[in-house]
Formats: sequence, C-alpha cells, structure tokens
Amino acid sequence: MASATVDGVTLAHEIIGEGRPWVITPGGRFTKDEPGVRELAHTLAAEGNRVLIWDRPNCGESDVCFTGDSESAMQADALAGLLRQLDMARRAKESRLGIEIIDFRIKRADLSVDGGPWHEVFPDDGIADSRLERYSVNLAVTGDGEHTISMRAFDNSSNVGNISVTVRK
Repeated sequence: MASATVDGVTLAHEIIGEGRPWVITPGGRFTKDEPGVRELAHTLAAEGNRVLIWDRPNCGESDVCFTGDSESAMQADALAGLLRQLDMARRAKESRLGIEIIDFRIKRADLSVDGGPWHEVFPDDGIADSRLERYSVNLAVTGDGEHTISMRAFDNSSNVGNISVTVRK
C-alpha cells in the first residue's frame, strides 16, 4: 500500500498509469478496493491517464479523522493536499471538472458555481440520452478561498440528483 501523510492524516492510495490526472473517489464508506474501482482506473489509464484511487479519511486503510467544519470539507482538504504531494494538482487559472452520472436515462444536467445561476451542461458525446453520461466541464473560478460547485441531473422521470463539492483555490 502506498500512503502519504496530509495534515497528520495517513492516506492510502495507488496511482495507475501515466498522463492526464484523474481521481476516482469511491462513494459512501467504500474503499479503493471495492469491485469496479481498480478496473475503471485501468480503463482510464489505458487511454493515457494517470489515475489516483484512494481511501478517504475514515475509509479503508486511511486514518480516522474528525477535524474540520464537516467530514466533506475535511476530505476535500485531504484530497487537495494529496494531489499536491503527488504533483497531480492543476496550477492553471481554469479548472476542469469531470463527473460520470449513472441513472435509468439522463435527460439533462445543470451546473452552478458559488450559488450562481444554473447553466445547462452537455455530456462529452454531445447528447444526454444514455444510462451513463460523462461530463467534462471547464470552470473559470475567480478569487481565492472556498468555492462551491454544484451539479444536478434530471432523468426521464423528472427525478433529480444533486452533488456539491467545495474546493479551495
């Protein structure tokens, strides 16, 4: 197991492949060893990507940690520190968000930055019509400090799924 220490917390991780940086973060309390995670990493690596799979704090082989305003904020800070240590952090003024959405049939997705207006985003293949859609969005986040990026996806039954992440610049 490879590990790195960020703010006193040991984080278990593995890097697969070389090229553009990608991160796979299993949801819930699942670990990097959950079936499908490593296979997805190898698939992305075969396309010329450097893929980080990791156990978030309080998951798998990483340390338990109860610092920060919330567990989500603490884990975001841990990932940012890990990316810097592994020289995988972007240094550009523009950031790129990559997300995959799985549902019965995705109809539409919207994105908001810092609580601003929602803007429709389109999947990489140009049309939202599949069970699995991949979105790659360039974001121009201005100003230092914390920024919240929110995405919502609608399926053909008008169900809505939401995700928000807070990043520090």
